[in-house]
Amino acid sequence: MVPCRRAVTEFRIFTFGVALCPLKGQQTGLRYHPDQDKKYSENEIMVEFKIVLSDPKSGLSHKVDVSGGAAAFLMGKRVGDEVDATFLGVTGYSIKITGASDRNGTPARQNLPVAGRRKLLLAGGVGFHPVMDGERRRKPIRGNEITADFVQINAKVITYGEKTLLEIFPKAAPAEKAA
Repeated sequence: MVPCRRAVTEFRIFTFGVALCPLKGQQTGLRYHPDQDKKYSENEIMVEFKIVLSDPKSGLSHKVDVSGGAAAFLMGKRVGDEVDATFLGVTGYSIKITGASDRNGTPARQNLPVAGRRKLLLAGGVGFHPVMDGERRRKPIRGNEITADFVQINAKVITYGEKTLLEIFPKAAPAEKAA
């Protein structure tokens, strides 16, 4: 049996769990689980993110850990979206999501409109920096939609509030080394 080479968007998924190509009726080898399309409410999502919030005015960045409802607010957003930063406890600020990475360090590309991982042939940009001219390489890349698989989300401040970020997120003093 030759596998169907059509795009994934053309597959019909039947209740018995096998995807068939509509043109040839062949099995594709893709498996489907009925819970795959289940939508979760905000209370069921237990996800944590580390947000690296960059301040272009001062040149400093602040690491903010978010979980629960604040993390659920970011689910479904995309790299490049501008969001209100009240979910971080910062009033008057708006931030732009500039990038993200998962637990393996796989970066998210802004021009890949999917929610999962893909292996792409890259010639440069986010995820691959060629050494030789014309070098291309197939690398795993994440799509631009924020999912529970992400660990770190990078963002920068677009509009500022009344307080500065140093007042809101004070820097901890470095610990002294024991002699």
